[in-house]
This record gives sequence, C-alpha cells and structure tokens, in this order.
Amino acid sequence: GDFSFITIHQHNKIKSAITNFNNNLYEMCKILNIPKISSHFARHSFGTLLMATKGDKQIDLYSLQKALGHSSIQQSVDYIQSLSNEGKDELTKRISDSL
Repeated sequence: GDFSFITIHQHNKIKSAITNFNNNLYEMCKILNIPKISSHFARHSFGTLLMATKGDKQIDLYSLQKALGHSSIQQSVDYIQSLSNEGKDELTKRISDSL
C-alpha cells in the first residue's frame, strides 16, 4: 500500500470526497457568516498554528508530515522553512490577543 500509487478510480473517489467535504465546509462558513475556507486552507492553518504555539524546534517532523498529509518528509521541512518569522510572530500575537 504505497499511497503514491493509486488507480484512476481511487483518484476520482478521493477528488470527489474532497469536493464534497469542501462544499460542506463552505456551507458551514456561510451559516457561521465567516469567510469561505477550503480543506487545504484549514489544514495549513492548523500547521501554522501548531508552529506558532510549539515552535519549529518542538515539532516532530514525522507527526507534522502525517497531520498535513505530506507525501514526503521533505515537504514538511519545506513547509516549516517557508513560514517566515514575521508571519509566525503575527499569528502568535493574534492567538495571545484572543485568549
């Protein structure tokens, strides 16, 4: 079972499931009167929040890889490195201001 080798049928089922999930998410956003977000945005917001609260030195890369659905550990490393300190500082400030 290597996930990177899937059939066209499996790919289409996954794509359909993601589309359905996003449609439900959009409806929830509409009901809650909040900006529309996608599953991709929500997943990476989780990753950014995790980074801001725990710090990039405290995060287990393999756990981050699984949580974000990255196909390789290098994607997780690149993700961590792509977050600027300024962005992490701003998110941390927003989180602490809302507590």
